[in-house]
Amino acid sequence: MAERDGPKPVVAVIQMTSTPDKEATFAQLSALVTRAKSLGAAMTFVPECADYVAESRDRALVHAEPLDGATVARYRDLARTLKMWLSVGGYHEKPATAEQETQRIYNTHLVIAADGTIKGVYRKIHMFDVEIPDSVPSYESSYTVPGSCIGPPVDTVCGKVRLRSWFVTVLCVNICFWVPGNSSGKLQQFRRICSAE
Repeated sequence: MAERDGPKPVVAVIQMTSTPDKEATFAQLSALVTRAKSLGAAMTFVPECADYVAESRDRALVHAEPLDGATVARYRDLARTLKMWLSVGGYHEKPATAEQETQRIYNTHLVIAADGTIKGVYRKIHMFDVEIPDSVPSYESSYTVPGSCIGPPVDTVCGKVRLRSWFVTVLCVNICFWVPGNSSGKLQQFRRICSAE
């Protein structure tokens, strides 16, 4: 693959503590994304559940919104205002019609361009259903609707982004990994690919 000409775009990956309070959670996300922009980031990756973390399954259903809801509109406005690309993973998406689902939601990953348009949508396909002996079983499929397809990578300001729900793979980004005392370490092998969980 050809190298990009000119300066390499700065990519930010933020970590935050989401809560059931959607307003406080958005305020935190907005402040962190704004800070990333002030430090020169062209694209920011926000963590799973950046919209909220519910106290129960029932509350998660109540708080979920469709893609044309207020929360995604705020993400789009933020991207447009800051002129920054956003990758939002693990968004709690309410299915568009009640006939589709009433007791489950999508685990959705969005890529939003700097002009506020949604460039990519991925709904998690493979559910985490597990039974561990002497432990509480976990059936993600009991509260998450599986998606139906994996689309192609999305062209962004920092390269191609493959949409996934548990991690994001950024392709064609010439990132220089620097590890003190280990500049020739294995991370050098991944200077063109970055994964964030």
